[in-house]
Amino acid sequence: MLLFALISEFLYLFFVFQRLQTDILDLHNNQTAKLIVFSLLILFVLYFYTYYKTNWIKVDVRKIIFISIAFHVTFLLVTFLTSDDIYSYISAGRLITHWGKNPYLTTYDSVPFDEFYKVIKTVWSSQTTLYGPLLISSTINLIGLNNLPFTAFLFKFVLSGANVVNVFLIYKISKNKKATFLYSLNPLVIFELAGNGHTESLLILSLLISIFLISRRQVVSFAAFTSSVLIKYSTLIVLPLYLIYLKKKDWKTLIIATMCGLLIVVIGYSPFWNKHIFDYLIAYYNGRYISPSSGIFIGQALLGSYALSFRINTLLFFLISGVLLKKFLYSKSNFRQFVFYSFLLYWVYILTKLSLVLTWYLTPLVALGSLCITWKKYHKYAMTSLLFVSIYSLILYYFVR
Repeated sequence: MLLFALISEFLYLFFVFQRLQTDILDLHNNQTAKLIVFSLLILFVLYFYTYYKTNWIKVDVRKIIFISIAFHVTFLLVTFLTSDDIYSYISAGRLITHWGKNPYLTTYDSVPFDEFYKVIKTVWSSQTTLYGPLLISSTINLIGLNNLPFTAFLFKFVLSGANVVNVFLIYKISKNKKATFLYSLNPLVIFELAGNGHTESLLILSLLISIFLISRRQVVSFAAFTSSVLIKYSTLIVLPLYLIYLKKKDWKTLIIATMCGLLIVVIGYSPFWNKHIFDYLIAYYNGRYISPSSGIFIGQALLGSYALSFRINTLLFFLISGVLLKKFLYSKSNFRQFVFYSFLLYWVYILTKLSLVLTWYLTPLVALGSLCITWKKYHKYAMTSLLFVSIYSLILYYFVR
C-alpha cells in the first residue's frame, strides 16, 4: 500500500508539474496524450496489483483515507489538468450573478465584454448550459469577489472536498476497506475529480447520501437523489428504481417523497423557467459527437449509419432497462439489490444511450461498483466493471481528442 501511494503521488506530482508549464495538458497533442495514457496505465496496474496483493486484515482504513486526502491536496495546486470545465461552471454562474441573464437561454459568448471572458472562454461558450440549476445557482461566483484565481480555487476546493466526503460515505455505507480503497484511490477518480474538478463529485455526493439514507429516512433520501439530478441529469436514469423501492415501503412514503422531490425541482428551476430551457439539452442528447456510447459506435461501424445505430441503441436501452426494472419490481427489492440494479442501469445508460461519453462520466460507475464488491453475490460483476472502466477510460483518453 505504501509503495503504491508513493509511486502514485510521484506521478500525480508529475502531472501537476507538467500542467504548471502550460495552460492545459492538451490531449490533442500526440506526445501529451501518450504520456498521460501511459502514466495512467501504470497507475491502474499498480491499483489492481495492490488490491489483490494487500493483506486487508492488517490495513487501517484511516491510512486509505489519508492517502486519498493527500492526492486531493496535491491537485489543489492547479485549477485543472486536461479539461477546463471549471471555466464553464464559472461562466454559467457569471451570466446570472454579474449580468442577470438566464444561462439556459443565453450563451457566454453573448457577453464578450465580461472581465473574465478572454481567459475562461471554452469550446462550450457558444452554447447554453447543460448543467442543472443547483450547480449554476452556486454562490461561489459571488464569494469569489470578481477575482478569477480565487473563484477558480473555490470551485476546485468545493469539488475536491465533495469527493473527499464521498470517500467517507463509501466506507460509511459499505463498512468495507476494500470498497473504500477501490473508490478513493482509483486513478480515474483521482485524475478527473481531484485533478480536473468535475461536477460528478457533487453528483456522486448527493447520490451516496441518498443511498445511505434510503433504508432510514426515505423522504430525505429522495430529496438528496433529486438534488443529484439537479446538479447533472444523468442520475435521472435510476428514478424508476427509487419509485419502486419507495412504493414497496408504502404508498404514503412514495407520495410524500415524490411531492418533496417535485417541490425541489420547482424551486430549482423557478428562477430560470421558460419553455425553451431544455432545448439545447435535448439537442445535445440527440446530437452526434466523436465518442458516443460504445453500442452506438459499434452499430454505426456495422450498419454504416449513425442515425440507425442511435435508434437501435435507444430501443435496446429501453428494452434492457425495462427487463431490469421488472426483475427489481418482482424481487425482494432490498438495499443490496437497489444498489446493484442502480449500478446495472447506469451501465446500460453509458453503453447505449449517450451521444457523447467522456472519461469523467464513468466515475459514478466506480462509486456504485465499489459498493457492490461488498456483497459476495455481486463481487465478480463489480470487479469486472472496474477493470472495464479502466480500459475504457484509457481508450477514451487516447482516441477522443
